[in-house]
Amino acid sequence: MASVLVVDDEPAIVELLTVVLQLNGCACLSASSGVEALLLFSSYRSKIDLVLTDVVMPGMNGVELVERIRAVDPTVPIIFMSGSVPENIKIPDGLPLIKKPFPPQALIQLVEQMLSSCSHGPSGSG
Repeated sequence: MASVLVVDDEPAIVELLTVVLQLNGCACLSASSGVEALLLFSSYRSKIDLVLTDVVMPGMNGVELVERIRAVDPTVPIIFMSGSVPENIKIPDGLPLIKKPFPPQALIQLVEQMLSSCSHGPSGSG
């Protein structure tokens, strides 16, 4: 079972994404800010198989969060999500962005694709 860290400053979105992922066999950790996500990542890094993060959040945005996560673990798969990305925020090349709102199946397909194509492996086996 893959474990996903879900990061969004909107509690209803975190709850919805967590339910969708759990119904499709994923375990989830959730964070409502970049700082909270970093704390969870540092505590559970070997158990997190993928990070799903909003781009636009107060304080630390999703790109800044991913830069800090990648400094610790450059292999963890990342998926960005956003309704719109401001011009001053650049999504790193090669990392997917799923546009909100998106159908649950689109997210599941992207998560499965990212997990199957990465060397990280489910449950920290890589």
